[in-house]
Amino acid sequence: MTPNALVIADLDPNIREQADAILSELGLTTAEACRIFLNRIVEGGALPFELDRIPNQETIEAMEELESGGGIEFSSMEELFKDLGI
Repeated sequence: MTPNALVIADLDPNIREQADAILSELGLTTAEACRIFLNRIVEGGALPFELDRIPNQETIEAMEELESGGGIEFSSMEELFKDLGI
């Protein structure tokens, strides 16, 4: 048997609780649901659903700024992290 990898996710406790309740009704644990989700990504080479949400105002403004030539371009992740202070 292949060893398992531990995945740690930072989740809103309320969302986790609600998801656990729904998954339990389906006869699944959260770990099993995550395994299914990741397998579907690997099998399909993409997310197993469409991302069709309308962006919020902050995202729209950021996209408009980039499209108009604004924003900052970084040549490496290190530069980005330094700019973000992390």
